[in-house]
Amino acid sequence: MKTEYIGQYSEARYRLRGNRYSWHHNDHTRDSDRLVMFTVESHAREESTANFKYLQDLGWRHGAELMVVNDSKIQYVSERSLDGSIRYEIENSQWYRDLADTEEGWRKPMVETDITDRGECVTVRFHRHNWLISEHMGVYDLETEKRVKNREQIIRMFWDYGFATWRGRPPTVARIRWSGSREELEELSDLYERHRWRSYVSDMAKKITSAYRSINRYAAWPGSW
Repeated sequence: MKTEYIGQYSEARYRLRGNRYSWHHNDHTRDSDRLVMFTVESHAREESTANFKYLQDLGWRHGAELMVVNDSKIQYVSERSLDGSIRYEIENSQWYRDLADTEEGWRKPMVETDITDRGECVTVRFHRHNWLISEHMGVYDLETEKRVKNREQIIRMFWDYGFATWRGRPPTVARIRWSGSREELEELSDLYERHRWRSYVSDMAKKITSAYRSINRYAAWPGSW
């Protein structure tokens, strides 16, 4: 995958949208970033389209049913086991090795797998790096080849595979390590509904409420949107 123009385009867009300019860090200005975006936009779109096709084909070859892409992760989800084959191909791909060689410490990319009794999710995690332009990022149903934009539908889809949804744009599959399993979240939600009104009179109820809200702040699931 190639990202030369995507990187230039995305970084300029990132600074413009957030007005990230200051007098002591003046390598870029709004005018210079507008010029960069105008100059490289068509090339960035070509790179992004080619990268998207590569990622889509990768998912198809290994039986993935959903694909999720943002600027810090690529995820493949399937009801069937991906058998480590997709992980092996990713870790041995040139683009992954190049990224691993250029990043250090916690910035290095990592491939992680979460498994439930309903599905499997393979996540490629990396420090902010754009393989696609922002309008191509999102949640994709690889069986229908369509992008899923409805947030509630996405949450329900991930839940069907046994995963909560990590909040953000776009939403992504929440790792079990940071959110909990579907069964644990269902149990916690039930405890929360039963005890939240007693959090001011019972320390146990207070701890249950605190645990629920701390997870729900970052993750969502049906009934806890």
